[in-house]
Amino acid sequence: MVIIPAFRGRDNVEKLSLSDENGLVDFAAAGITSIKLRSGTSEIACTAGVGGVVTFQPGDLDLTSGYHPAQLILFSGAKPDGEVVAGPGLPANIQIQMFV
Repeated sequence: MVIIPAFRGRDNVEKLSLSDENGLVDFAAAGITSIKLRSGTSEIACTAGVGGVVTFQPGDLDLTSGYHPAQLILFSGAKPDGEVVAGPGLPANIQIQMFV
């Protein structure tokens, strides 16, 4: 499990590296059009970087203090509703630790 610290309203940047059976994910080659991080009913946009790196500002999530399960969702033309690649019940599990 990955625990990501978040400071509500702050500009701290966090990064995650995504890999699959072929190594680090190439977002362009995979046709990824957008990436979102969701926790509860709050969702933020992420930036796809080189070498499978996803960058985001977890302090933009609208969450209370404490631990919150999160989902990393990849969107593409083939999967316009998104595919959850990390989250509860998956091999890659993410939790946000929000500090208010």
